[in-house]
Amino acid sequence: MAASAPLYSTAVSSTPAPSAPSSTIAASSLPPAGDIFYGGVDGPLFQGAPPPSAGQYTGMVDPGLAAAFALGGAQAGPKFYKLEFPTFDGSVDPLNWLNQCEQFFRGQQTPASSRTWLASYHLRGAAQTWYYALEQDEGMPPWERFRALCSLRFGPPVLGTRLAELARLPFVSTVQDYSERYNAVLCHARDLSARQKAELYVGGLPDHIRKQVQMRAPPDLQSAMYLARAFEDCTSTPTPSPPARGARPPQRSA
Repeated sequence: MAASAPLYSTAVSSTPAPSAPSSTIAASSLPPAGDIFYGGVDGPLFQGAPPPSAGQYTGMVDPGLAAAFALGGAQAGPKFYKLEFPTFDGSVDPLNWLNQCEQFFRGQQTPASSRTWLASYHLRGAAQTWYYALEQDEGMPPWERFRALCSLRFGPPVLGTRLAELARLPFVSTVQDYSERYNAVLCHARDLSARQKAELYVGGLPDHIRKQVQMRAPPDLQSAMYLARAFEDCTSTPTPSPPARGARPPQRSA
């Protein structure tokens, strides 16, 4: 009789194997999908309308990670990762660059203590050399002083008041050209009401456009610019004159 194959048995341990530590969040504690993301480079990235609280992550195995998530969500605001900080080389009026810097600061919630450093890091060429000399003299200035000094160094020279410059601004070619030059000067003017901006603008238009715009009494600058473009378009497109009464139409040759 052939010997049967030996039987092997394995002992089943009554002690469960230790599970590997996990730092994942329980499915019930995850925020709902499709909401706004919060957090970013200053902390973890969160999803959901309100910033998460510490109690939301009590299901985490790692308490340190839970605390980091809660702390990051409470402190970090919305971050826009694809925003690019502009550079400036001193070759043009710095007004637009400075305004764009402040838009970036507002959007990224940059603290006041970091604004000058961040802006100076993005200087190039002559502007970078200028800031290096400035920092040698007085250290890193606050943002408001940096803005004022940058405007003094690279802004247009002031030969008179901006109000007088607006009043003397000549109309050279088109309404579009005049409007762009007017806005460039107006950005440096302060304490003008909406009505004053519109009246100064209308005063520099040529007579055949100015009279038409004045009759509509535009309440603000944007309305005045719209009307000026509209009347310029009307006057620049000649309408064909009607044929004289009694005139015979031209006959075609055979």
